Amino acid sequence: GVVETRDLTLPLNVDGSKTLKIENPCGSVKVTCGHADGTVAARAKVRGSNQEDAKAKAEEYTLIVEESEHAIIIRQPKIAALAVDLVLQLSHGAEVEVRTDAGEVTIADTGKGARIHSSAGNVSLRGLNGPIEVTMQSGDLSLEDIITPMASLENKAGDIKLRKIDGNVNARAASGDIDVQSLTGKTLSVESVSGDVHVEFEVPVSGSVNVRTVNGDTVIAMPDGSDCRVSLSTLRGDVHCTLPLEDEARSDQRITGRLGEGSGSIDVSGINGDITLRPRVIAATAAEQA
Repeated sequence: GVVETRDLTLPLNVDGSKTLKIENPCGSVKVTCGHADGTVAARAKVRGSNQEDAKAKAEEYTLIVEESEHAIIIRQPKIAALAVDLVLQLSHGAEVEVRTDAGEVTIADTGKGARIHSSAGNVSLRGLNGPIEVTMQSGDLSLEDIITPMASLENKAGDIKLRKIDGNVNARAASGDIDVQSLTGKTLSVESVSGDVHVEFEVPVSGSVNVRTVNGDTVIAMPDGSDCRVSLSTLRGDVHCTLPLEDEARSDQRITGRLGEGSGSIDVSGINGDITLRPRVIAATAAEQA
């Protein structure tokens, strides 16, 4: 077939009081905030059986924007063999919901929560403040500079990377690594079927931490001053703990004990893989090194 492209830009007035809902079956979605004027730009690619057919379909294309009492909805018309890349520039922050079958999703600096449902494609969220819910079938997931009461993340095939997260996290991965850096939150729950898990806490742990793995190694790094009960166990692997534990008990594949008074809990268990609990290492600045 032949592909024709059509570019379309429309004004978009989002004041933050309504949820921005985006339905884009095929194509990327990029949402950023802090612009003088709100716009939505669409680059539509339409495939036709010949040049005339493709051109007619491209000329027929229009972006559908609907507004209700609680939401602004952006969706695509029913045109066969249509792929659309969307770029949304917002003048105000807004809660964003995206549903896509194939395409990358990027949301940055919107200052509120987000809900993403993606079948195939990478998802990147940065500079958000609110509840986060992401469900993915295939692709890598990245979150950075997030403040949230709860981030609920599920990825069937792909890595999950979290950086500078202030809030509680519930992460599940069927196939892929889970890497968490600079986490501040009372509750962390991680389930991994196939992949390594690495978690580094920014502040002392006094809440609830649960990590379950089937195939993969787990490393937990904690700062001084943590206050929690500790239970580390693996069915087929080694267990290591380089933190000084009170009431420590060790066996071949299990370590239990306590840090501080034991007000919180860290429970890490695996089937195939090693488990390591160690102190958090703070990198020295250039001035300190000099």
